[in-house]
Amino acid sequence: MSEEGRTYQDKFMLRMPEGLRDRIKVAAQANGRSMNAEIVDCLEEHYPAEPLLEDLIYLAREVVGDFQDAPDYARLKELRDVLSNLVDALRVGKENGYSLPQVVLFESLERDFPELYESVKHGRLKLEDAMKFVEIADRDRYLESQRGGKI
Repeated sequence: MSEEGRTYQDKFMLRMPEGLRDRIKVAAQANGRSMNAEIVDCLEEHYPAEPLLEDLIYLAREVVGDFQDAPDYARLKELRDVLSNLVDALRVGKENGYSLPQVVLFESLERDFPELYESVKHGRLKLEDAMKFVEIADRDRYLESQRGGKI
């Protein structure tokens, strides 16, 4: 993105190790941009923005559609099912105002804790509260495995 197309909201003072400023300056000159633009580009590459749920739903639907007429090999069917479930999870997550990480948690609830999933889906339980139950269950499974399966 060009320098003039950006709007900057925050300023951040940064202390750098000796020599880093010079390396950034050389890289910025080589790329034909300011040092600030070089630093912002590096940060954006390392910390990309979260994709929009609409974009993910669209891409998942495209992939599902590509496989609709594919030969019915077991792995392709499994992939179609996984992607179809992902589209459904993204749709439900979007309807409930979840962020992408929350949608991933929501989808894992459906797979691993169907009762909690149904409670969250129908508004009887908040996603955050359901995840507390999952943490407790995971901790209990871990403790049980450390005891060799003995309670």
